[in-house]
Amino acid sequence: MSPSERNRAYLAWLGAVLAPFAIAVLLASFVWAPEAIASGAPVRLLGLEPRSCAACGLSRAFSAASHMRLADAVAWNPGVVLSYPLAWLVALGGPALFVRHLGRHLARGAIRRRV
Repeated sequence: MSPSERNRAYLAWLGAVLAPFAIAVLLASFVWAPEAIASGAPVRLLGLEPRSCAACGLSRAFSAASHMRLADAVAWNPGVVLSYPLAWLVALGGPALFVRHLGRHLARGAIRRRV
């Protein structure tokens, strides 16, 4: 396997591992309004108490972006401008890269068996 093929394989596996987390975050951002997230609804659902975190406001910003309240999203955390599209890229691109990698891998194996 060449270095570029190996890098593509690593990227495909990384996408497959990170995609479920990105999908869960995006799903939560559609389910709960920013106000519900601010009150700690998703955290309480897990039986935990809400605490402040390093990405303060990012959960509310994701929710606001998912509800098309873009000015609110940027006000809560300007990092949403980069992180929200990146989450979509990982959620959609990760599985696509993985499926493409598996298809190539399976096709290569089928070709070798015929020869």
